[in-house]
Formats: sequence, C-alpha cells, structure tokens
Amino acid sequence: MSISKSAGKLTGKLGFGLTTAVLAVGYIWLIKPLIYGPERLNCDDLASSERPAVVMYGTDWCQFCKRTRWFLEDHKVAYCEYNIEQSEQGAREFAALNGQPIPLIMVNDQRLEGFNT
Repeated sequence: MSISKSAGKLTGKLGFGLTTAVLAVGYIWLIKPLIYGPERLNCDDLASSERPAVVMYGTDWCQFCKRTRWFLEDHKVAYCEYNIEQSEQGAREFAALNGQPIPLIMVNDQRLEGFNT
C-alpha cells in the first residue's frame, strides 16, 4: 500500500512538472515577439502602406545579406525583405533603384548599399 501511495505521489509530481514545462514553453513562444522584437517580414506579404521604414533587397545565398539580417534582428529593427530572385515586385523595385550591390537597404528614401560593420 505504501508503494502504491509513493507511486501515486511520484506520478502526480511528474504530471505537475510536465504540465508546468508545457505551459512555460507555450508562454515563452507566445511572448517571444514581445521580448525579441519583430521578426523579419516578407515585403510581398504587406501592402505598401504597411511596410516598415526599412526595406532590404537581397538573396538567400548572399553572405552580406545574411549578415545584414543578423544585424537588423540583433538590433531589433523592424524591416521587410524582398528576395529579388523570387519576388517580381522586389525585382522591379530593385531595378528601378538601379540596384547594385546587394544587399540594398532603403531607409525611407535613404539608400544604403552593401553591408560593413
């Protein structure tokens, strides 16, 4: 009988611990954007009026683009990105801006070319 009670207490504690862990992970997942700032947005998913002030034109393979993403995310900068190889709208805007090199970053009307820290 005492073994049964001990097993019941252990099962109860494990269940409570597991429930607490699941709730904690869920809570962190829900508030992550509040702690870490905005995630990178795809400009194609936004109306032009919804775009943040910072727009990046780049590619998936570009190492300087990757470093720029890390920098913007580390500094909690709200931005959206066009992959100029996959987005027709992004490719048009990049060409209209006489885009070279990548990444090309527009902050409102100010143009920033490349990435160097």
